[in-house]
Amino acid sequence: MSYRSISTNSGFIALISVLVITAVSIIIGTTIVMKSITHASMSASELYSSQAWATANGCAEYALGQFSLASTSFSSLPAPTTLSVGSTNCQLLPIIASGSSKVIKASSTVSSFVRRLQVTVATNTPQSVISSWQEVGDFTL
Repeated sequence: MSYRSISTNSGFIALISVLVITAVSIIIGTTIVMKSITHASMSASELYSSQAWATANGCAEYALGQFSLASTSFSSLPAPTTLSVGSTNCQLLPIIASGSSKVIKASSTVSSFVRRLQVTVATNTPQSVISSWQEVGDFTL
């Protein structure tokens, strides 16, 4: 009788050991998968954000190029203007005169990421001088 009780206990211990090892393996596997998904999501977010910034930057540079070409008036650029930079669109808002400067406002949206750039150009010298090039949360007047 004692032989049978030892064999039942050994089987029970083996079964519990297999269940514990399986549970630990599932937890480790799930953790690895969740970390991979989080990392992929963060990588996509960085990509979309960078693409939106690059597109808004391209719009602002386009406006500066138009300013260099238009010797008569900086505000000759029709605004608001939607431009296509690669496969992404960006918007140039109306150019605002502020004292002896002009303010260019460009924005781009990729997925749900919005990037806005505001460029201030001093126009009181014979040449145009960029006095400010910054990313802003929202455009102010």
